[in-house]
Amino acid sequence: KNFDLVHKKNVIDLSQPFRLTGIPPNSTLELSSKKRKMKGSQVRVGVKLPNGEMLQDMYASDVTLDFILCDILIKNQKEKFEISSAKVQFMRCSYDNLSSTTLDSMGIVGGSAMLTISGLKESEVPLTIPQSTLQFKATNNEKKNSLENEIEKENDSVLENEKN
Repeated sequence: KNFDLVHKKNVIDLSQPFRLTGIPPNSTLELSSKKRKMKGSQVRVGVKLPNGEMLQDMYASDVTLDFILCDILIKNQKEKFEISSAKVQFMRCSYDNLSSTTLDSMGIVGGSAMLTISGLKESEVPLTIPQSTLQFKATNNEKKNSLENEIEKENDSVLENEKN
């Protein structure tokens, strides 16, 4: 999170498959510290339900999978599902703990992603956004605010050093 891969002074987007970066074989890559820290960027998330239906929406990369799943199902009037036993599959990896897995932790920081859902069960009780997700978002907002303050201080110190 603190470093970038650089090829010929161009930062490599690590959210893409490496073969699509346009880097020729036997190239030299540099590891450099990030010049600026990025906030959670927007990601277009596609969700493929077990019945084959596809849903999509835009989310920040620091949002949990259970929030994405609940939100997208509620927005599309598919509220009669139980997500406690759901599994998310992305790039041949399966994720069970939806309440603590974020898009960032999966390596998705921008662009778009297709998530395949399995294990959704129909339920009589309408779906609601889990309390743990709301708490997670609240603590993330606090972290974001403190991180933004640190970045501002760092930028101010860099500007002062450039003046001297």
